[in-house]
Amino acid sequence: MAGERKTDRHNLAADPGEALDVAAAHPDRVKQLAARLDALLRETSAVIPSPNPAYLAGATKRSKQVSTPKKP
Repeated sequence: MAGERKTDRHNLAADPGEALDVAAAHPDRVKQLAARLDALLRETSAVIPSPNPAYLAGATKRSKQVSTPKKP
């Protein structure tokens, strides 16, 4: 799982806006944290959502919603 996700690492004390990704400077720490996350996901049988192939980013047209008839 660790190789399938994008990893970034931030020093929130020094960079609260998360502008600087320091993952490349700490590859061993990134691997360690990824392994811990993978173990947690296995232990908890976490279900990771998959991308929706029908999702269109930036689409503006909305589908019509089905409404229920109003009671008299």
